[in-house]
Amino acid sequence: MGKNITFLFFAIALVGCSSGGTHSSYSPTKVTVKAETPPIKVQTRSAPPVWFATATDDAFFFVIKNAEKSGSKKLAETRNLLISEILLANTIQKDFMTSSDQEAVVKSIRASSSIEDIKKYMNNPYVESIVSGYTVEHSETQPYDTGFISYISIKRIKN
Repeated sequence: MGKNITFLFFAIALVGCSSGGTHSSYSPTKVTVKAETPPIKVQTRSAPPVWFATATDDAFFFVIKNAEKSGSKKLAETRNLLISEILLANTIQKDFMTSSDQEAVVKSIRASSSIEDIKKYMNNPYVESIVSGYTVEHSETQPYDTGFISYISIKRIKN
């Protein structure tokens, strides 16, 4: 019977120490296990494509290279093509826009947050008549920080 009482005493002491209740003087340390996971690699500030960085021979062509950033891939590409068309039109026909007008339009397009915001600049018949016959020589869109960057090169034969 003495062994049973001793066993019962130790069992109660062990349960009391391990229960972590409010009456216990023993408080177990919480152990947090952190799983190590490799960081996600995000391509940031990627280098421009080789074709974008190389010089172009503009003896026979009007050439425009431009890059635009946006959180949306489609918006970056649309902005880029639209701005490139305006820059090309102003390169072909010097009196198309003044420098300040061109800067204001480009700034407005770049400040747009959706394609709806820039629809008023799209499909302009005057711009289209000036740049008619241009070709997209290169176009590439890459991830960039929190969005995308679109690179484009367009050209038109000089008359």
